[in-house]
Amino acid sequence: MYDNTTIESFGHWLCNIVLADKMLPTFFIMSGMLYFSSRKHKVEKKVLLILNKFDRLLVPYALFMTLYFAVIEPLTGPNSSPGHLWFLTILFSCFTIAIFLRKVDTRILIVFSFPLMFFASRLGDVNLLIFDVSKIVSYMFWFFAGWIVSNYYEQIKNMNRLLLRISILLWITCVCFEFPFKQTLLYIMFNLLLFHFISDKPFTNTVFSRVILALDKCSFAIYLIHHFIIVLLLRNSLVSQLYIMYPIISVVGMFWVALMMSYGIAIFFHKMEFKWF
Repeated sequence: MYDNTTIESFGHWLCNIVLADKMLPTFFIMSGMLYFSSRKHKVEKKVLLILNKFDRLLVPYALFMTLYFAVIEPLTGPNSSPGHLWFLTILFSCFTIAIFLRKVDTRILIVFSFPLMFFASRLGDVNLLIFDVSKIVSYMFWFFAGWIVSNYYEQIKNMNRLLLRISILLWITCVCFEFPFKQTLLYIMFNLLLFHFISDKPFTNTVFSRVILALDKCSFAIYLIHHFIIVLLLRNSLVSQLYIMYPIISVVGMFWVALMMSYGIAIFFHKMEFKWF
């Protein structure tokens, strides 16, 4: 897709190494953090909690998989993929396991899920219907790690200078050198620093804050829709040619086009009172 090696390397680093690789554990940590910080998961009946997650995650999964096979694949061919939807089944599995094991001390679950993560990396793809068992096992540790963030958030935010310097040093070491368990330590340091530096101050009443809050309300719908928009647009020969001739401008342009189109579609469905976004 790119002619320029530097651009290709940067694109690979940003999309595959940072966003698709490092941020995936972050999403599961944040999901676990929100789950464990809510009192609801302790008092509500298990069946109701699971049905709520089913309605929230698996129904949209089924709807968009149907959309893909009925509309997108006939237009784009079998080489395209609804790959981003795998996240929904894995997240539903994490919630379900956490709900069933909610009486077990979460610290025990963290300890047991940690070695299972390494086992899963050697397991390869093991699928049970729509559920990728190896991915579920891999990401359960990060979901349970959300409990650590929810319970020690203030300590992470107010980390003293010595611990902060050690964390940065370990992160740099992970980036520069190869050693056993490098990736796991890199994930841990990346997320530790991310939660330390990210701002938790409430938004001020500005145009920027209103835009962010509006996107936040539609974030799940944007996630579901954007991939299909990108796949369809890339089928256009003019768009493909622009990617070859002007790769950076095209990537930035595609980001904004996909974002705005996804947001517009999300707003339309919200006004139609479509509840599965």
